[in-house]
Amino acid sequence: MTLISCTGRAVAAAMLSACRRRRLGVGGPVAAAAGGRRRPHGVGGRVAVAVAAMLSAGLPAAVLAQTDGAKPALDHEDTYRWNTLRSPRISADGRWAAWVVEPWDGDPELVVSKTDGSVSKRVRGRGPVFTRDSRHLAYRVPPRQAEVDALTRDGKLGDELPGDLVGVLSLAAVEASPDDGPGAEFTAGPIESFQVPEDGGAWIAYHLSEDPMAADEADEETSGEEVGSGAGAAGAEVEAGSRGGGAEEAAGSGAGAAGAGSGTGVAGAEAAAESGGGAEEEAGSGTGAAGAEEEEAERRSPEYEKRHEKEDGTPLVLRRLDTGEEFSFPDAVSYQVADSGTALAYAASTDGEGGDGVHWVDAATGAATAVMEGEGHYRQIAFDASGGSLAFVSDAAEWERDQPAFSLYRADAGAAAVLAAGAETAGVPAGWWVSEHGEVSFSDDGGRLFFGVAPRPEPEPDAAPLERREVRLDVWNWR
Repeated sequence: MTLISCTGRAVAAAMLSACRRRRLGVGGPVAAAAGGRRRPHGVGGRVAVAVAAMLSAGLPAAVLAQTDGAKPALDHEDTYRWNTLRSPRISADGRWAAWVVEPWDGDPELVVSKTDGSVSKRVRGRGPVFTRDSRHLAYRVPPRQAEVDALTRDGKLGDELPGDLVGVLSLAAVEASPDDGPGAEFTAGPIESFQVPEDGGAWIAYHLSEDPMAADEADEETSGEEVGSGAGAAGAEVEAGSRGGGAEEAAGSGAGAAGAGSGTGVAGAEAAAESGGGAEEEAGSGTGAAGAEEEEAERRSPEYEKRHEKEDGTPLVLRRLDTGEEFSFPDAVSYQVADSGTALAYAASTDGEGGDGVHWVDAATGAATAVMEGEGHYRQIAFDASGGSLAFVSDAAEWERDQPAFSLYRADAGAAAVLAAGAETAGVPAGWWVSEHGEVSFSDDGGRLFFGVAPRPEPEPDAAPLERREVRLDVWNWR
C-alpha cells in the first residue's frame, strides 16, 4: 500500500506539473502527442487533472496530509523544552569555553568545556568570567527556582527572598574530575556583584549584600529579648508567690536593681535626691540637645533632605584565588577593580556622620589607604589603564549646603586626592555643574580625564503640605 500510494502521488505530481507547463504555454499553444498526432493542450490538462483526482481519492488521509505540507501543531508544554544560549566566553589561552543554557522555566545551567571537547562540566550558574591566567572561572549562583517559587507563594518578596552567591571553579580540578567531580571550589554570599581583573591578577572582589556581623547581632538581640521576657515572667511568678517580704521589700529590691543598672545603687539614688535632682538636670540637658536637633531638622529644606540621604554600606571582600586568603573592607557602597589587577578602590558610606570616603587597596598586600574622607557622597570611581591613577566625583566639600555641588578628584598611587575640576572650572558652562551621574574615565594614555556636566537644577520650593480633602465616590448602576 505504501509503495502504491507513493507511486500514485508521484504520478499525480508529474501530471499536475505537466498541466501547469501546458497552461503556461511551454512548447507552444499546441503540443505534440505520441505518434506525431497533435491536439490542443487543453485536453491534456483536463486528463491530468482527472488522473490526479482519481489517484488522490485512493490515498490514505495521512498521505494527503503530508502532500499538503501540514506540520503537527505545537502544544503549550513544548515551550518549556526551549533553551536559550547566553554569555558565551572563551579563556585567554583558548583552551576553555563557557556558556549558559537557560531554560524557559527552571534553573540556568553553566557549561564549561575544553575547546577540544574532551572535558566538560555543568553546574547551576550564570554570568561566567574567566580569570586572566585561565586557571579559574567565576560566576553567579542563583537560588533554585523551585525554592524561590515556594517562598513567593508564602508571601515572601524582595529582600525576603534568597539572593545570588558567587562561585569559583578551578579549571585544573574540572580537568581532573569533570562531571562526576565536586561543584564550585568556593562560594560566598549573598552578593550584590563581583569583579575580576581583566588584564592581570589572580584574585576576585565580591560585594556582599548584607553584613554577616550585623545579621548575627540582630539574631542575638532577638534571642536575648525572648530570654529576657521569659526570665521576667518567671520573676513575676516568684514575686507573686513570696511570703513574709511584703510589698515594701519587693519595692525596695526593685529600686536597688534599677539603681545598680544605672551605676548608682540605692546610695546613689539618695545622694542624687539630696543634691537637688541632678538626674533631672541631666535629663533636661539631654532633652534640650534633642530639641535643638529637632528644631534644626524642621528648618531643613526639602532640597537638603533630598541631597543628604545616605545608606549604610556592606562588606567588600578581596579573595586571592591561588591561596584562598581574604581581606574584608567594611561599609562599601561601590567599588572598582583596576584592569591591570594591581589595585582595588571602593567608596564607603554610613548612615551616621563618620566613615564616608574613598579607599585605595593594594591588591598584592590587601592594605587599604584612605585617599579622601569626610561626610558626603563618593561616586563614579574609575582607574586608568595602568592602575596607577584613580578618579571619582564627590560632594563632600559642600556637604553642609542645601544643594552641595559635586567636584572631580584624582589620586595617584594611593596618595591623597586632589581637586581636578569643579563648577568653576574653565569650559564648564555657566549655570552648569559636575554631574554625579556622568561616567568618569581616563584617556588611553592616562593624560586626560573625561567626566559629565549637567545644568544645575533649581532648588525645590518649600511648599506647604496640601490640606486634606475628602473624596466622595458615587457608584452608579444601570439597574
